[in-house]
Amino acid sequence: MKIEKWLGDPMNAVNGIALVVVEENEIADIEEMVILVDGDSVGNFGYSVHLEKVENEIGGVPNASTVKKSRRYYKVFVHRD
Repeated sequence: MKIEKWLGDPMNAVNGIALVVVEENEIADIEEMVILVDGDSVGNFGYSVHLEKVENEIGGVPNASTVKKSRRYYKVFVHRD
């Protein structure tokens, strides 16, 4: 799992937003995604994580076991209090 692209200023003190890529057969751990975007020494915060794209997706919403076998892209937004 790694940051594919910053979608905002990575040095912004209030919000962090990035596109995180999760490789094939890798677990999409939300807490790890938030740590990638915001670090592990944060205070209070809120966050949202949305699945943006499944690589090689052919129409419709694939089931969970199919999704895990593909590279996935998540939009991760962190708001620091």
